[in-house]
Amino acid sequence: MVILACGIIALIGISIYSSQFIFVESDDLTSFDHTPGKPAIAGLGKVALVLIGHDRPEDFQQSVSSVLKARRLNEMDIVLSMDYPPAYKTLKSLTRKLIDESEYDDLSVKYWRNPTAGYGIRSSDLLITQHHRKIFDRGFLEAKYDYLILLETDLTVSEDIFEYFLRAAPLLQTYPVHGSPQSAIGKRKFFCVSAWNDNGMHYHTLDESRLTRTDYFPGLGWMIHRSTWTDVLRHEWPPGHAYYDDWIRERSSVRIHDCLVPEVSRTHHISRYGVHVRADPWYDRMVLASGNVPIPDLEYALVGDSNLYRNRIISERISGARIVRWSGHIEIPFGQNIVIVFQPPKEVEKINDIFGFFHRGMRNSFAGLMTAQLGDKYARSNITLVYEPNAPWWGIDASSIS
Repeated sequence: MVILACGIIALIGISIYSSQFIFVESDDLTSFDHTPGKPAIAGLGKVALVLIGHDRPEDFQQSVSSVLKARRLNEMDIVLSMDYPPAYKTLKSLTRKLIDESEYDDLSVKYWRNPTAGYGIRSSDLLITQHHRKIFDRGFLEAKYDYLILLETDLTVSEDIFEYFLRAAPLLQTYPVHGSPQSAIGKRKFFCVSAWNDNGMHYHTLDESRLTRTDYFPGLGWMIHRSTWTDVLRHEWPPGHAYYDDWIRERSSVRIHDCLVPEVSRTHHISRYGVHVRADPWYDRMVLASGNVPIPDLEYALVGDSNLYRNRIISERISGARIVRWSGHIEIPFGQNIVIVFQPPKEVEKINDIFGFFHRGMRNSFAGLMTAQLGDKYARSNITLVYEPNAPWWGIDASSIS
């Protein structure tokens, strides 16, 4: 039996949708859902997947359909958080229909309505930022979840996405460090786990089991721990028109810490238009994982400690590679490893154009280094870009490069 609930129990009305499901609802748009939901997961605590819904029912249906095919979904609560009152009825009806048609029969689904976050606000950036704050406060302060996984409903997902999130969740239990972020590269911690690789194009990705770390916040399907919100982000969250993901990257305390990212993304952007999307051809080049490759042990992947991760990258991508200084042009070196040291920062966009990286900034980079493969399974090169001021930390003597 699946119980879907929204609101205070004293206000509920019960309606039968099918022989399998009972939906418990409230007409109070701002009340909080106090139903118990799924039990805690051993070693982790209580986890919720928050589906962020606005409108666009076609994208919503495709997104939720993929979610309902993912493994381990039934171990967490599902929350549909909606911020646009005219779309409430449509999104809820679609959710019920899709759940009824799915193979799961033991889901716990809740509805959160957030009209104060979205209705009548002119700025879309402000709408999104306020909606996220409402989600975090309700999820962490009121519902007492230990982890929230946030997923916009213009994304489809791989079947192993929740296996990935739950495997990686323990990495987030060590942040923040005594309530005060550490700036030294070697002491960095994880503040998020993301399912999205900004450079996850088909010509850059091959290994679904490979995990990386980045200090460029990816978003697009991500998870944080309660302490990251209550101890850090809640006290800084922008009240104005700042778009939250740019704010996280540029101004928040967590910007000097990292996110775990898979080489092959576990989410895929399907919408052609949005607040910051205008039929961008980059999304057509992105690969979604098959979901058939086991998620590796985190110690084996050497991502949990930033110094061990540095050693892994030096061994795999820098040692034995040809190291050159960016001079404005370069030939694509198929079949060999190359490290390109560059300065000033804006030069990276010219290099991105040559190698097909995401065209704005150093996406999926860590400590001034961005690395990916190029080619196919028969002839591949490791391409590594290093911002010159960070070269010494990566064991590169920039003064000796011609």
